[in-house]
Amino acid sequence: MNGSQDGNKLKIAVVQFNSGKNKDENLDFITKKIAERGKDHHLIIFPEYSMVKPDFSNREYMIEVSESMEGNFVSAVKKAAKENSVAVMCNIVENRGPTEKPFNASFAVDKMGILFGRYEKLHLFDSYGYIESAVYNEGLRRPETISLNGISMGMEICYDIRFPELSRLYALKGAKIITVQAGFFKGDYKIETWQSLLKSMAMVNGVFVIASSQSGPEFIGHSVVITPEGKIVAELEEKEDIISTAIDLEEVERYREKVNVLTARRRDFYDVSGL
Repeated sequence: MNGSQDGNKLKIAVVQFNSGKNKDENLDFITKKIAERGKDHHLIIFPEYSMVKPDFSNREYMIEVSESMEGNFVSAVKKAAKENSVAVMCNIVENRGPTEKPFNASFAVDKMGILFGRYEKLHLFDSYGYIESAVYNEGLRRPETISLNGISMGMEICYDIRFPELSRLYALKGAKIITVQAGFFKGDYKIETWQSLLKSMAMVNGVFVIASSQSGPEFIGHSVVITPEGKIVAELEEKEDIISTAIDLEEVERYREKVNVLTARRRDFYDVSGL
């Protein structure tokens, strides 16, 4: 395939794995998966915490392991993407200096190894007893859509999916795909919560949702690809695995013609811009 695109079809690989505390081992896993899957896909997506598993109790550790977008981790992903002619989305602990809490950030590189997308997690996971804000700073970059092979996309990270304003913003800006990179912690009804929120995101915005999740003892796994109608194209269980599938972007237009979720909004009755 070598990164070429067949009309409105996009071949994607969604990687689900359990990252560890060793950055080099995680990077080795990631670059190997890019080499294995690259030439047969247009886009490979890795989950949140793919650079390193966080320690929410140790701010100093998180600062120490953080890197800039020009650092070794991103540079190695860029190199692997170019060598295998495939776009890649990954997640890092982005450095903000020797004393500042880093960002939980995701980035996208194209098949030439050029950075074309960045996103800083806006909504930190301070719920269910977890305090992500103890070690991460809230995102400061305004979220914007990105374009891959002319396809408009929006990027979200895990807890963001509980805030529908973000996905609606992306849809109104033309996104046909919303990617979600997650480390969704286990708990009561968490799989049902994950599936319901992602299906709703797809249907209320008329977009494909592509979600890559961490596996392992702490996380639910269940990486998934969902159509604008809310149909699950492919879904993993809890263990480390990969989804390989093609999506047809014409489904977005067909759904939006049938269901006018974007054009029928009554902004004259619920303008929330001042709230």
